[in-house]
Amino acid sequence: LLVSRAGGPLALTGDVVPVRSANGQTTRYLWLVQDRTHVCAELRAAQDYQKAISRSQSVIEFDANGTILHANETFLKTMGYDLAAIRGRHHSMFVPAALAASQDYARFWQDLAAGAFIAGEFCRISRSGEKVWLQASYNPISDESGRTVKVVKFALDTTAQKRAAFDAQGKIAAADRAQAMVEFDVDGRILTANRNFLTLTGYDLAEVVGRHHRMFLRPVDANSSDYARFWQNLRDGEVQSAEFCRLAKGEHEIWLQASYNPVFDSDGKLWKIVKFATDVTARKRGGQDLEAALNKLAEGDLTVRIDKTLDGELDHVRRDLNNAVARLAQVLGEVASNALSIRNETNGISRSVN
Repeated sequence: LLVSRAGGPLALTGDVVPVRSANGQTTRYLWLVQDRTHVCAELRAAQDYQKAISRSQSVIEFDANGTILHANETFLKTMGYDLAAIRGRHHSMFVPAALAASQDYARFWQDLAAGAFIAGEFCRISRSGEKVWLQASYNPISDESGRTVKVVKFALDTTAQKRAAFDAQGKIAAADRAQAMVEFDVDGRILTANRNFLTLTGYDLAEVVGRHHRMFLRPVDANSSDYARFWQNLRDGEVQSAEFCRLAKGEHEIWLQASYNPVFDSDGKLWKIVKFATDVTARKRGGQDLEAALNKLAEGDLTVRIDKTLDGELDHVRRDLNNAVARLAQVLGEVASNALSIRNETNGISRSVN
């Protein structure tokens, strides 16, 4: 390694050849040189790239049949092994037994041996038996004849993100099973709705997608300033949660305990509105029946009764109300009867005295 006149490194290779005189004495030397500076620079750059990749990614090398040749520290740490425990073993040690025995897995290595590049998200099994998710690429390396001599895999551990996604999907699925859900764009047009919501409102999906949320309101409510403010608050990112009266298909009223939830993208921009709702129509109507009965009782109507069964705990209140009214009517009847008896006796005493 030499330094050029300009101060840069020179990488030269060559042979020193002695030049001899007629009598065999060495008179000088010839240096036959090849400039390898460019080649060495490319080699150093490749080594630098390899080091950078190795620091940030899991790297493992296989022969064309899938036997492990080498793995870097990042890969070994991710999978919980040391190099001696995996070198010489087959890649199938990282996959479930059922997959390892499958035709798809055999085809996977046949395609790699044939030079096919394969990339995707893969589930692998660590030394402890835990699932590890890797965003990975399998890269065949060929010799001058085009024959695959090894396969290099580069991978990023996405296990944490995958588990978070599974958790979120599980929660959404649970909510979807238990609640009515409907999604709107930022202007209130319906994007989609789940089966619970459609069953509750009596519509098919095709009948609601693209229409505005106001289709579920009475015209007087849809045209009100409160309704305009309701959507403006949602566009401002404010959750709207309350008990709402809505119109199902056929314009019959239903009551929903619901929350409207603004959803933002990664840039903090409002993306859509998701509504979660529970049908409380039976409870609401039961409360209205109880209120009407109590108003009649306050007006002195002792014949009031609620005969139909009410929702949940309200039915206990209904029975208690019916029993209380019946008892009150009985007591007042007894009081009236006693008052009449007293009046009759008083009249009799009065006549005797006279």
